[in-house]
Amino acid sequence: MNDMMQMCCNMKPFLNILRIVIHLLQFSVPLILLVFGTIDMIKAVTSNDDKAAKTALDTFIKRLMYGVLVFLAPFLVRLVLNIINDNILKNSDVDSMNWLGCWNEAMNKTLDSTCKNYKDIYIEDKNS
Repeated sequence: MNDMMQMCCNMKPFLNILRIVIHLLQFSVPLILLVFGTIDMIKAVTSNDDKAAKTALDTFIKRLMYGVLVFLAPFLVRLVLNIINDNILKNSDVDSMNWLGCWNEAMNKTLDSTCKNYKDIYIEDKNS
């Protein structure tokens, strides 16, 4: 168990970078889709073309749905992974501190407090 936790602590910087990238995509992609959809909608409405306005409205609704899906996907994946880790892996003979446990602790930001008791391999030892 200690070796697995040490491995999780060693992977902490990479998991934190991955967490930041996921959050960045989770918020930026829907925002970009919303802005581009609004711009297309404004162009279609100002052109006074009913067919273009209907097409722009359909495209805007699709972009809005894609944006909501992209925004909710990481949340739903984290929810499923937490349920699997808490209910399935902890109640079985499999060690629950596997990659899934590391991932869930990194996403919940509890890995920092857990790793205080372990040696940080990224700090250079001045005695060597």
